[in-house]
Amino acid sequence: MTRAEPGDILVVALGGGRLTGGLGEAVRRNGWRLMEADRPPAVLRTVLRSSPRVVLVQLPPAGQLPVALGLVQALHRGSYRGQVLAVGAADAEGAEAPVRSAGAGVYLPHDCDAGEVEGAAKALIAVPRRWERDRSPPRLAVI
Repeated sequence: MTRAEPGDILVVALGGGRLTGGLGEAVRRNGWRLMEADRPPAVLRTVLRSSPRVVLVQLPPAGQLPVALGLVQALHRGSYRGQVLAVGAADAEGAEAPVRSAGAGVYLPHDCDAGEVEGAAKALIAVPRRWERDRSPPRLAVI
């Protein structure tokens, strides 16, 4: 499995939400960067400036889910070329389908343990960024 470097993973807690047990433990054990934000524009600026390989989004309570969906969708459709992993909130029943359709590559339930979070995040690091996958091999000119 690919080893995570310090800047490879950015954890985003939207709406000042408290990190769930497994996610909070994974952040503490691995020293991943944590960003608490109320609005997606601040997150997007940070992501585009720092270019982490994985953005791990802690979903806010169900009432604020549209904000998280907007962020995931903006990451997926915009200039960010890494992977998005979402961890559900305790009251986010039925959030998986909309979060995945917005562009999250992986969804984990709120009660996942630290090992599951670490395994999913580190596996996504090994996935080539979109620009790396989309790049055509160099062509040689025939003279």
